[in-house]
Order: sequence, then structure tokens, then C-alpha cells
Amino acid sequence: MLKIREVLLAKIETTYGIDPGLTGAANAILVENLAWSHEGARMHERNPIKSSMAPLKPVFGGTLKAISFEVEIKGSGTADVPPELGVLLRGCRFAEATNAGVSVVYAPASGANASLTLHYYQDGVLHVLTGARGKVTFNCETGAPGKASFNFTGHTKMRGTAVSATSTTIVLPSTFSATDDVYNGRTLRITAGIGLGQSKSIADYTGATKTCTVTTWTTTPDSTSIFEIDNGPIDTALATPTYSAIVPVPLIAVPFSVDSYAAVISKLAFDMGLNLVTPPDISSPDGFGELRIVGRKLTGSFDPEAVLVATHDFHGKWKAGNAMALDTGQIGTTAGNRYRIQMPGISYTGVGKGDRDGITVYETPFMAAETGTDNEVSLTFS
Repeated sequence: MLKIREVLLAKIETTYGIDPGLTGAANAILVENLAWSHEGARMHERNPIKSSMAPLKPVFGGTLKAISFEVEIKGSGTADVPPELGVLLRGCRFAEATNAGVSVVYAPASGANASLTLHYYQDGVLHVLTGARGKVTFNCETGAPGKASFNFTGHTKMRGTAVSATSTTIVLPSTFSATDDVYNGRTLRITAGIGLGQSKSIADYTGATKTCTVTTWTTTPDSTSIFEIDNGPIDTALATPTYSAIVPVPLIAVPFSVDSYAAVISKLAFDMGLNLVTPPDISSPDGFGELRIVGRKLTGSFDPEAVLVATHDFHGKWKAGNAMALDTGQIGTTAGNRYRIQMPGISYTGVGKGDRDGITVYETPFMAAETGTDNEVSLTFS
């Protein structure tokens, strides 16, 4: 398999944990440094007392899957149309607000949290995550496009109760995808009710009727049958993606300021500090319940050139706990491909000495607090 031949698709779910059907034309995200891993995998060791010292094989007790990648921060080409990374931000507990004809604004939310389905194509193999939610960090460096780094965790199985079945079909609930063939090749298992224990590979899926075609059942399921569908990985052709043609703008001529002071910096980085929990659930097919983001604490840093105390008192403001506004100003000049990062209430959490090409800088960590409700940071695309 070739590392470069990988594709990522992402879409907001209508129902938590149910793959809504993704296409390369509508849901492709241009990413870098794409990687996956198993998250929270349980392998239960068995240690009975017996005559032999040889171990017994462990018992697999479920796993989640994680996908990490980087995305360029750029607009959609139209001021009031969400950018490519907008769907990802919503999966990291950001709210999206559209101002008609003007902008799209993202700010952290404490209310409802969207979940995503992710399709990761690895040169002929498809990995699917459902019910995915994630964490995000941002990095802005002089002369380079801004980047957002995401790490999503999701389920490896879906479940539901059958609507009906025939000797060679099973009808899924209305919450399942309306896209034809989206579940083809995946394994469907009956986990409770009539037909318990049977496993079938889905040969065909009709989205309009939610009907899976399988080989003949030994015992035909009915409306009491509970099923699970394995999210893979499965062998399948690489999706044909359609990517945004927008080119990201580099961080130059950026009017950065903190507390109305035009600090000379080379980089700005911050982490939303999202607390993503993966609670156990004995009734879930993978042993994990709904993944939830239960808290956040935004922290970051930048590296301003050292100046006189009279110009900007970094040490004094840190010790006094001053709340200050951080503002990148508008990044980019073309409508539809501009963005701005604002934090109305940051506080320095330290000051350290650094060097940049023989110039003394202050390595300055900070945290961001709200000054209203859920407003500690905003990203405005215009």
C-alpha cells in the first residue's frame, strides 16, 4: 500500500453512531499526516490456577478507533459558506453561526455536540468510525498556512433493531443511510432475538428502503432481532474525492495584537484542551457508550520579542492576572478566503526567556477564559 494514496471523508451524523452515507464528491477533506490507531482496546488476561504454567489466550473485550490528521485553515471561497474544516470543528464541540453574505463564525459550545462519521481509505482498505468526536489544536507560524490538528475517536460497530426480514434480506431502521451500497462488504450479525448468532456479509444495500441483501438466512430474523454492523476494515476501491480548490494564505502581513499592543511574534499555538471521555457500556456492541466531550480549557503560547516594561509589561501583567484581548486581525485579503482568530480574555501563565536569531524573546504561555458565555475564542471566516 502507498502512504500517499489515502483519502478521508467526514460528515455530520443525523443519528448518533449511524453512518449517514458519505461520498468523495461531497465529503472529502484535504489532510496531511493521516494516521490511525486503536483506542482503549481491551485484552482481558486469564490467570487461572492450573497444573501447567503455560498461559491461556486472552479475551478481546472491545475497542474504539482513533484517526489523527492536519488540515489547512482556509476559507470556502464564499464568505458565508462554511469552510472545509467546518464539519471537523463541529465534531470538536464548536458551534457554527452563519451571517448571510458576510461570514461564518465558529465558537466553543457547551450545549449539543455534533458527532461525525469518518471514512478513511487506505489504498484499497476502508476504515469507518461512527459516533466520532474529537480534539483540536491550532498552529500559526510566520510564512506558512495556519494548520489545525485533529484527533478523532469513534466506534467500530453500529447497532439497531431490524424492521423486517425475508430469507435473503433484512431491513434496517429509518435512521440508517439513504445512500445505496454504503454498507456493502460489511459484516452484519444478529446479537439478540430471532436468528441470534448468525453473521452475513452485506452483498447489496438499497438506501431508499434501507434493505440489505445477504445470502439465505438459516433462521429468518424478524422485528425483534437486534443486529450490529461491523465498520471494517474492509477491502474496497479508493473513493474518488473532490477537494476544495481554495489555496490557503500564508501568515504574513498579519496585524497581531495582545492588549492592543502590536507584539512581534513568529508563531501562535493553542490547544482547546477538550476532555473526551469513552465511558464503558455493557450493552454496546463494542463495549463503549456514547463518546462525550465533558470539559475544555484553552491554553496556548506565543513568542514576542522582548521590549521595555514601559512598552508592554509582560511580567507585571502575568503577576497581576490581567485579562487581555488577543487578536490576530484579518488573515488574508480575498473575500471568501480570510479568517480571524480572537480571544477576548487571555491571561499570561508565565514568562520565559528565549532566542530568535540573536534577538531575545519571551516564551509566553497563556490560558483563555470567557468574558461572556462560551466566547473564549472565535474563528471568523469571511
